[in-house]
Amino acid sequence: MAKAKKGSLLGRINPVSLGSTVDASFMIEKVDEKDNEDFNLSYVNSTIDYLDLGIEDDNDKEKLIILESQIRFHERKTKQHILEYLKAIYEGNKIFANNRNGNFGKWISHLGISRETANTAIRRYALYEDKKNEKILELPGRAVKELTGKNKEDYNEAEVIEILNSDKPMVAISDLKTKKTEEKLKNIEEKKEYLYQLIINKEGSIKRIQEEVKQLKKEYESLIIKDHQ
Repeated sequence: MAKAKKGSLLGRINPVSLGSTVDASFMIEKVDEKDNEDFNLSYVNSTIDYLDLGIEDDNDKEKLIILESQIRFHERKTKQHILEYLKAIYEGNKIFANNRNGNFGKWISHLGISRETANTAIRRYALYEDKKNEKILELPGRAVKELTGKNKEDYNEAEVIEILNSDKPMVAISDLKTKKTEEKLKNIEEKKEYLYQLIINKEGSIKRIQEEVKQLKKEYESLIIKDHQ
């Protein structure tokens, strides 16, 4: 692991002690790299060019690297906590479902969670378990419902990935729906044209057969007349 330079803030600040905010003093302490290995790994691997951002002072740069590290560290932890939160609601629902007493709603009510929130959480965790994609944790609730509800079979794997990778998932869903509708209408128009041509061909065949039948009847009738002469 890369080492912080001697005498720098990176070698004197305990990032974990900074909490969710950082005051002007930066609460300078000695870093225990072993205890904070996960945190240290994030800030020593900074890829941001701070000179390009107009930061020339080394002290300011080191402070920003610490803040950058905090953001990345807590972002990871936040995702972990969200996932565990969703899993707890999902697992709780399974237990109540197995007991068949219908009291899951009462349980989440005691926890201060609405039925709508719980339902979305259950759907979101189930979708995450299926796709194993962290972007599912950031999807709008409506997108989660679309991908787990009655329309879920309308989306193939590539389309789900397209939605997850979109900066605006609901716009992506809307665009896909429009595209599918257009394709469906196009297929209908093609089918209508095919059937119309088939009808024309069949009607032509019918006319030819009718003419043949008419001619055959004439020949038959002429033979009947000859028999009676």
